[in-house]
Amino acid sequence: MLELSKLKIDSALFFTEGLAPVRDSKSKLWGFINEEGIFQIKPQFEYVENFIDGFALVMNSCKKDCYQGSEGLLSQNIGSIIDKNGKIILVDNSQDVRVYARFFLTENIGHGFFTFGYAKSVGEFKNFMNSNGEILGETSVNYGKGGIYFDKELDAIKCGLKYFDSKGNVKLDLSRFMFVEGDFSEGYVWTSVEQQISEDSILSIHVLVDLLGTPVVNMDNSEFSSFTPVKNKIATCVSSIDNSKYAFFTETNVFQKIENETAEPNIDNSYIDEVFGDALENGACFIYNNSQELLIIGILLKSGEKLYILTQE
Repeated sequence: MLELSKLKIDSALFFTEGLAPVRDSKSKLWGFINEEGIFQIKPQFEYVENFIDGFALVMNSCKKDCYQGSEGLLSQNIGSIIDKNGKIILVDNSQDVRVYARFFLTENIGHGFFTFGYAKSVGEFKNFMNSNGEILGETSVNYGKGGIYFDKELDAIKCGLKYFDSKGNVKLDLSRFMFVEGDFSEGYVWTSVEQQISEDSILSIHVLVDLLGTPVVNMDNSEFSSFTPVKNKIATCVSSIDNSKYAFFTETNVFQKIENETAEPNIDNSYIDEVFGDALENGACFIYNNSQELLIIGILLKSGEKLYILTQE
């Protein structure tokens, strides 16, 4: 194996699964070192990602027989899946002259599954495959519908609005909804749907569904916002009328106002410190959006005190 001391390194990423990507300053190629500082995989890639569940995505630019056509989605990079010994498990088909056969590896979503994009007549479409190159899901448009990822609680891959098991079988179908928001939590996930109530009026609704896809509560988006995942058997939201908090109790299916409690902004300084990191120590000013249309600005004062300012977006 190649020793780290024999190369000059100009970039490095963090360790995962005992390996860290490092870049040789001379060749500008990436390889992977083990925790003893010895190259497990010598520098040979122009782009790399960290290992997840035994695999990593790497890329090199196409240097021979590169496709130069104009139709469909094109890429000059060839993506590969490698194992922890550097063995190439699968190479994508980004240079195929046939548009219908061309695909591009895009993300390692863990558990041995990978997303890929490919060209259609309009835009980019996505799907996922295993390390053997077997396509397991159904075509999903790259915009909307929440992407492709592994839902740990459901133990399934969400692709578009359907969830698939490791064999590619549909485990849960939520395609009657428009969007799915985040992962399942304690057996529930928020979705959304629109209903045409008149010729020029559409009702937008948040729907909490269970593991079978059964709706358990519907919320009018014009009346409520800031929906939270179920935690400790409670999901909350905020009234758009008086800013009061409401809770839905999954054990009893009861929805009620939380008396004497409104949605006051809650700034967790320890969490903000974590978000800003060491950069705040250097006196820089940062803006953090807490996803509820609030902006938190962090400033390090000359006295050493950290000041957090809450503003409306």
